[in-house]
Amino acid sequence: MNTYEMEGFLRGQCVPRDLLVNESNAEYLVRKLSEIASVKAERDAQQKRADALAVENQALKSSVDLIASAYTEGEPAGFEIDRARHIETPATDAALAAIQAQGVEKFSDFLGKQYQCEKANTAKGKAYKHVVFLACRFARELREAK
Repeated sequence: MNTYEMEGFLRGQCVPRDLLVNESNAEYLVRKLSEIASVKAERDAQQKRADALAVENQALKSSVDLIASAYTEGEPAGFEIDRARHIETPATDAALAAIQAQGVEKFSDFLGKQYQCEKANTAKGKAYKHVVFLACRFARELREAK
């Protein structure tokens, strides 16, 4: 909604297309402001995740640089390699788990659509339903394994 549309809404000259039935102007504005607040909170959470990934990425790059410099100087790089193998990357692990969970959720949605095309009482329909529930549970487990 732009300024012109907002002025028309506040003066009662137009109605926004996402206004709910029996929703007052005040309720509409409160709902929109709360949506903005939730979007800002999500944006901040995404920024924190991106910052954590950047820190982990820098640690991994520095370990690769140490290994490369040890090899170019002709020194054994066993300590650097061992240290690089044991770098903790919880933010990367969480991001990968979220990506995997999204894939499982898309598969679950696909199966849910297949289930809607089948009769619920048939063996095939029951199988689709069971697999959809299993896929949803697996996606939740992937997200929780952060």
